[in-house]
Amino acid sequence: MRKSNLKINNRNLAPVIKGEFPSVEAKRQMAIKKVNGTLSALLLCALLVTGLNYYFATSNEMVLNNLNREIIITNDENFDLQYKLDKLKSFTNVGEKVEQNQSLKKAEDILEVPYVEVNAPKKVKPKKTDNFKWSLGY
Repeated sequence: MRKSNLKINNRNLAPVIKGEFPSVEAKRQMAIKKVNGTLSALLLCALLVTGLNYYFATSNEMVLNNLNREIIITNDENFDLQYKLDKLKSFTNVGEKVEQNQSLKKAEDILEVPYVEVNAPKKVKPKKTDNFKWSLGY
């Protein structure tokens, strides 16, 4: 086998593109960039999860407020109905006691009384007297 006479030496070759370009980033800078990217992604995920939790918390609070309002309205209605029921029970209890004691009886005869006009006394107006003399001063 024959070796080629062509030897390529990278140092002797001229660059294809001329100019000042930064060399490849150091490993440390690449590691910092990856850590920053990872932390940014985690922060974005945390913000997204926090936003969703806030949405669900506020929607649940609105539902609880509506339920609380309905409970208050129902309790007020219940209080009014309980008052009416107690009133009816008291009338029923009084009626039962009266029937047991037979203290009240129904009238057997009905008497009709003619209307009598009452003479109301006339209002007397006091007379004004001009005898009073006005005086000024003390």
